[in-house]
Amino acid sequence: MKGLELPPECLVNVENAITAAIVRVVELSNSSGAVVALSGGIDSALVATLASRGVDVHALLLPDAGSTTRRDMEDAERLAVGLGIDYEVIEIGEIVQAIYAKRPHVGPEECRIAYANVKPRVR
Repeated sequence: MKGLELPPECLVNVENAITAAIVRVVELSNSSGAVVALSGGIDSALVATLASRGVDVHALLLPDAGSTTRRDMEDAERLAVGLGIDYEVIEIGEIVQAIYAKRPHVGPEECRIAYANVKPRVR
């Protein structure tokens, strides 16, 4: 299957429109910037990159020792440094475990979907 191909000028227009939308949302919320969670993946990298072009960005790196790879964290840190944005690392493993402890019926055997959704909801 062939991917979507757009001319470069179209891509630049889309990039500018997204950046302008981010700026507009930050302005409408009377905020001085945005907080972006960086995972080391392409989606959060794109959001951080576009946001940093229009507003001040503070990045949160939210690893879970049991599932986040070292490479993902290195990629996220390298991106933050490369973009010149402040960042902090907050390990979420204890938060996730506290939720699991309060809701034992949300284990992988009892409800796999709910169990899998805890980490994304914390992030």
